[in-house]
Amino acid sequence: MSDPIERAEYDEPVRRYLALRSKLGLLEATVSADTLGDDDEYNRYQEQLETLSDDIEDVSDAAGTALEKMEPPNTQ
Repeated sequence: MSDPIERAEYDEPVRRYLALRSKLGLLEATVSADTLGDDDEYNRYQEQLETLSDDIEDVSDAAGTALEKMEPPNTQ
């Protein structure tokens, strides 16, 4: 089992990544691509997402692990 402090430090970038990915997905679903391309805030979110992606070794694995931790325990 990993050290809780170490895990918390690791989990924070993953949580930020997932939150940004969700925010960008919502924007992309509701705002035209032309409008988003000119939006400074959207472009800043994109840059932050890329930076986080570079910082996290395996984004898919880390995101999957984070989502598993959010699921309620199976009590069958």
